[in-house]
Amino acid sequence: MLTCGNRKLGEKIYNFNLPRSSCLHKTSDCEKYCYAKRNFWNCQGVINSMGRNFDLTKTKNFVKVISAQISYLKVKDDIEFIRIHSSGDFYSQEYWDNWNEIATQHPDIGFLAYTRNYEIDCSKRVDNFKMYYSIDKSTTKLNSTIKLTAHIVDDVPVKKHMMKMPETNSFMCDSKCKQCKFCYSSNLNVTFVRH
Repeated sequence: MLTCGNRKLGEKIYNFNLPRSSCLHKTSDCEKYCYAKRNFWNCQGVINSMGRNFDLTKTKNFVKVISAQISYLKVKDDIEFIRIHSSGDFYSQEYWDNWNEIATQHPDIGFLAYTRNYEIDCSKRVDNFKMYYSIDKSTTKLNSTIKLTAHIVDDVPVKKHMMKMPETNSFMCDSKCKQCKFCYSSNLNVTFVRH
């Protein structure tokens, strides 16, 4: 269910992914540029894994199963953060509440998610569960219960690490996740160049 990192994230950051079909509030840019439509995301093994994850989220044991896996990884001293949904999104309030409960049970682990779901209420989010609302030029609705924003912009030259973007009151990500961890630990907005 939880898979360890990738080339960008590095070790000790685990992922939990769902199929793109769980993204209920895609914008037109989302649909057009979604990176989960490309490359290894199309491998049958990845598709099957995300499908199993989606099925698990619908069971009454979801919180228990993910919590047990996190506890196991902590014993191995092999986990610092969990990145929820490099692919997929929170498709219901109950599903989001389940992740909030998991984060509550593991206050020493950082949880990070970006969402486009403007209907879920994230006002009871625990401190170790960092949430960003993703915005692009085709975004029409916001989620007022999510304070941090992640702006997706067209090609902008990145001149230095975490360069300030005054127009969006954010800092530009230059994809140094292994060293930076800005999104996991700050309380500031971020901007990503669409890729």
